[in-house]
Amino acid sequence: MATSLNSLLKQNSQQKINIYNTKLNRNISKSFNKYCKIQEKKNDKYNQPNSCQSRLANMSINQKKVNKNQQLLQVPQQQYNLSLTEINGSFDSQYTKLFYPNTLYSSLGGKQNLMKIFSNFTHKIVLDPEINHYYLNTDMHKQEERQIQFWTVLFDGPDNYQGQSMKQVHKGMNISEKSYDLVLKYLCKSFQKYGATHEEIQKILEIAAVLKQDIVNQ
Repeated sequence: MATSLNSLLKQNSQQKINIYNTKLNRNISKSFNKYCKIQEKKNDKYNQPNSCQSRLANMSINQKKVNKNQQLLQVPQQQYNLSLTEINGSFDSQYTKLFYPNTLYSSLGGKQNLMKIFSNFTHKIVLDPEINHYYLNTDMHKQEERQIQFWTVLFDGPDNYQGQSMKQVHKGMNISEKSYDLVLKYLCKSFQKYGATHEEIQKILEIAAVLKQDIVNQ
């Protein structure tokens, strides 16, 4: 009798627990649905449909929109940088023609073109094993800047050269006449590549002939 009573009490307790869990789940479900409806009303108010059931899908869509917007933002930036380059080049050209008219510096394209020429020239001499050993302990970036400044003065452009004389620079280097001729050949090729005429090359060779005595066998 006692066993039957205990069993009955356990069954009643389990039934009560089940009923409680069922009610609890219903309340949770109602609360969640109510929350979703409130959120949907808010989103409708701001014209941003974003139901609870479709949040993950919308997150993916929004990420695609962000990526697309980033791509759109990058295009004007590239165009802006390009236009700045064109403006700087145009300004340098106009400046050169205005303040250094009828000079070799002006006819060779001014600073912008000389930068291209000596960049190409530096690339050539560094790759040639017959002459690149002369530059083993040289900062070629500074070397290139000094060369642009030096030749700018020789071409009757602005005088910004702050380096040493050719004799001081090449002292102890023991540059042979053959190496000198090879370097001069590369220099003329670089000038030709960026638009120098035959007459302009001849003027460059005349200047180089004067410099030769301070460079070879020092």
